[in-house]
Amino acid sequence: MTSCRASGAARFRATAFFLGLTGIGLLAAFSLTAMPVGAQTPRSLLPTKPLEFKVSPEPKTLPNPTRGPLAAPAPLGTGSVNPESSGKSGISVDSLGALTGETVGVLDANSGGFDTDLWRDTPKAAINTLIRLLPDAPASRTVLDLRRRLLLSRAAVPPVLPSATETGTTESLLLQRVRALFRSGDLDGAASLLSVVPSTHREEALSRLAADIAFLRNDTARACETGAAWVDRSSDRYWQKALVFCEALNGAWEKVDFGMRLLIELDENDEVFFALMRAIGGETGAADHMRARDLRPLDVAMARASRVGLPDPGAEAPPRWLLRAFMDDAGITPANRFAMVEQAEAAGIAGTSELIAVYESMRVSPELLESAASVAAADPSPTGRALLFRATMAQNSNLGKAQATKQAGEVARERRVLGQMARVYAPVARELAVTSQLAWFAADGALLLLAVNDFEAARSWLGLAEREATFSPELSAAWRRLWPLARLAGGDEVSEWRADHLQGWWDWTRETDPGNATARATVLFGLLEALDEPVPATAWRGLIGQSTPSDASAPSYAITRALSDAIANARVGEAISLIAIAFGTKPLGDLPTSIQVDAVRGLYSLGLEAEARRLALEIAMASGL
Repeated sequence: MTSCRASGAARFRATAFFLGLTGIGLLAAFSLTAMPVGAQTPRSLLPTKPLEFKVSPEPKTLPNPTRGPLAAPAPLGTGSVNPESSGKSGISVDSLGALTGETVGVLDANSGGFDTDLWRDTPKAAINTLIRLLPDAPASRTVLDLRRRLLLSRAAVPPVLPSATETGTTESLLLQRVRALFRSGDLDGAASLLSVVPSTHREEALSRLAADIAFLRNDTARACETGAAWVDRSSDRYWQKALVFCEALNGAWEKVDFGMRLLIELDENDEVFFALMRAIGGETGAADHMRARDLRPLDVAMARASRVGLPDPGAEAPPRWLLRAFMDDAGITPANRFAMVEQAEAAGIAGTSELIAVYESMRVSPELLESAASVAAADPSPTGRALLFRATMAQNSNLGKAQATKQAGEVARERRVLGQMARVYAPVARELAVTSQLAWFAADGALLLLAVNDFEAARSWLGLAEREATFSPELSAAWRRLWPLARLAGGDEVSEWRADHLQGWWDWTRETDPGNATARATVLFGLLEALDEPVPATAWRGLIGQSTPSDASAPSYAITRALSDAIANARVGEAISLIAIAFGTKPLGDLPTSIQVDAVRGLYSLGLEAEARRLALEIAMASGL
């Protein structure tokens, strides 16, 4: 061995070799620390039978992409589009190559995805670039859903012509798609897509992603099988470290000893790995200095095996692919758990029912429940929102629940989490009796249900809000504010078009909020027009000369120009990707009006009306309408 060793390896040797141990080396070191006194042989760390590291058999045929855990329609909408029926011209029917292993998917037009001509007329290099630039955490649930469906859809791509001069990444399109799903925290989606990859396309990078996903999902047996298949075929030390960990789980300490010696000889300097191996061996405090931001999937699995738990993330939000691991970690504080589950629910990683269950797990004294409204108003954290939810559900009367729900809505508007609040409280609005005694709550109840696309239940509250609008100025203002949101959400399905209602909204907005009236009118009129609503030209004329916010934060001209061309020529995959890229991760209310309107208009013109309306309502709610 060389005289100069990495600090991590040196520390490991200090605990394993410099104890005067000879012959069996690490075997003895781990035996001394991991087993009870008097034990004669190493004991496996697994609670059941030992792992058997076998190479997974290669599939002989490609599985049906419409079957499996993600074959059902996506929960946020299942619309598909056929560019041939859109009336657009300039489409080259023969521009797509045949479906290949690289273009496999688990969704199609009949199961929540898009048609196989999703990428028609978009060069392959451009597709790779678009997928690479997709944001990991878009603020819009509609955009997030479109992104997910785009990545999971089975679609052909144009072949690279011999005369082409395309440049870009050499990574496969399949790898880019799986990686994009992984980065967004959609581990189930990524695993499902990997499950239909034929053996001819099982490149090393895909296998490493598969192992990472298995480690994160606590499917250690699958991860170890993948590692065993690659350790002798690759020079990447990732596989060697994974195999050492797997052998430790299996109680094969001689192999652990050999693997650790090999890593040390290679001057491996992975301090976290060495610390976690010492923890697995039984050394107390070995992994105390881990930091949440440095964790990797293998580290998560090793931390679980050593029972040291994950490090406290503090105020720093972990990457989305780590959210589920932190949510499931027994050592996380209640406040951090609330925050993690809220983030995961907003990202579609956790269901709303999981968030409700975490809220319900909060221990609250009767005295605290009585003061929940004032405490939640002063506490902007997820803990305050959990407390307010508990207080709402503790109410025994319709009146009490409606009052608490209205308070929760006011807090959510201020914290800019109204969409999530609607998903959590929509069941309350469904259960309340729609009576004139709750006329003051009618607009709130309708909006909660519109936000979750429950138009049938929303109509009752909408009808009550409209009927009661003439009885007081407050109820009239509530109806004026609600009507344009109802038109955005459902069009004629939920409320008829009335030019006088639009004028009434404008008059009320100018009177109650003159400083923001023009900006809000610009957003609303633009969204309505994007959905083909008959906004009068005179409405726009009234905005001339009024000040509006600057579009200094607008996306680059190249993106907006490319988006316009993709929409005009019905290049569906390209248009959806550009919308997601243009939106980025900014709050919806902070986006320039031009890109908000262009996105809604684009989805609507591509035949994705339901998605366009959901996005329009999200934007309206985020913009203070």
